[in-house]
Amino acid sequence: MKKLAACIAVMLITYIQPNVKAAAVKPLHEVPSAQADSAALAIADQSIADFKALDKKEKKSRFRAVKKLLKEYRAEMRAGTDDENSSGVVLLAILAILVPPLAIYLKERNFTWKFWLSLALMVVGIIFFSSLAFLWLFAAALALLTVFDIL
Repeated sequence: MKKLAACIAVMLITYIQPNVKAAAVKPLHEVPSAQADSAALAIADQSIADFKALDKKEKKSRFRAVKKLLKEYRAEMRAGTDDENSSGVVLLAILAILVPPLAIYLKERNFTWKFWLSLALMVVGIIFFSSLAFLWLFAAALALLTVFDIL
C-alpha cells in the first residue's frame, strides 16, 4: 500500500512540475516600467499638491463635480449605453430565441407589457405545443424586436 502511494505521489509530482514551469513565462519585450512609474508618481504627487493648495470652497466644488460625473457614469452603465455593448446584444439575441421573456426582462430591467405578452405566448405555445407551436415564434420575434430596440 505504501509503495502504491509513493508511486502515485511521484507520478503526480512529475505531472505537475512541467505545468508549473509553463506558467512562468517571460514577456516578449521589456517595457521600461521604472521610468513610466516614476513619471506617473511625479504627476500624481504634483496633482495632490495642487489639490491641497486649493481653498475649502474650491475643494467642495471639485468633489461635487466628481460625484456628478460618477453618478452620470453609473447611470450610463445601468442604461447600457457603453461602447462595448455588442457582445451583450449578441447574448440577448440568443436568449431572445431560446427564452424570450428573460431576454426582454434583461433588456428593459422591468416587467413591461412586452414581457407579459411574451411570457403568455411562450406558455401557451408550450402547453399546446402540437397545435400552437408558432406562438413561440411570435414570442421570439417580439423579444428580438425588443432587444434590437425596434419596438
